[in-house]
Amino acid sequence: MPYKIAVIGSCVSRDVFNSNIIPDYKDLYEVVSTVWQTSIPSLVSKKVKLTDEDMELSKELSKHRLNTLKRDIKKKHFKELLESEPDFIIIDFFADIRYGYVKLNSSENYYLTNNPNGFRHTRFFKEKKYGKTYNVHKNNRFYEFFYKSFDKFYHILKEELPNTKILINGFVEAYGYIGPEKYPLSYDEETQREVLENNKEYLSIYKHIEGNYSDITVIEMSKKMYFGDPEHMFGNAPYHMTREYYNDLYNSITQQVLKMEQIKK
Repeated sequence: MPYKIAVIGSCVSRDVFNSNIIPDYKDLYEVVSTVWQTSIPSLVSKKVKLTDEDMELSKELSKHRLNTLKRDIKKKHFKELLESEPDFIIIDFFADIRYGYVKLNSSENYYLTNNPNGFRHTRFFKEKKYGKTYNVHKNNRFYEFFYKSFDKFYHILKEELPNTKILINGFVEAYGYIGPEKYPLSYDEETQREVLENNKEYLSIYKHIEGNYSDITVIEMSKKMYFGDPEHMFGNAPYHMTREYYNDLYNSITQQVLKMEQIKK
């Protein structure tokens, strides 16, 4: 039987389980749950109730992005993840670092992902009906709520799914991409500055998790330099990598899965 996999994250993790990138992944894995571009505080938040007026959009969204927005608001994904009973959960923190989250009013129990592809087009966001936005580069309390939410997530999993193993995709964003002559080229200076700042935060999170959760494995993907791929199906960006990255991540995940299976025996 294939191992049951749940993915909480973005392209840097989900694309490993895409047949166009890893053709034979289904030989080993069945993806039973996907939480798409949701921040950790939003993932474990109580359900948020927005009116039809709040949900009015300033532009038309694709079916996928609208569905992503609605799922982030209705908070169904965590319940579905628990019900799917995965053997392994792969997590990345792209949405937390790239998008951040908003906290509603003064309550610490209601959060939404500050997703520029969906949430920021709602009237609710445009009219600033939330309490405050939390961006990792701008708010000193970003990590306070982030780590409190991650700890809540961890303990719910330990209680509900004690046999499920957590794997963190310890990726960092790319500073350059592979050019038309197959030579690496740098992204523009602004993008490189943004990548540098983001990568510092990713590495800080990985260090915190390794120091505080002995049974969580952070898959090391930052020691080797990877590059963006201009021919990536979703476009050239510091988080849309060449095939080498996905092959390496797939092999690293599989090594951890097999290692844990050996420990069980």
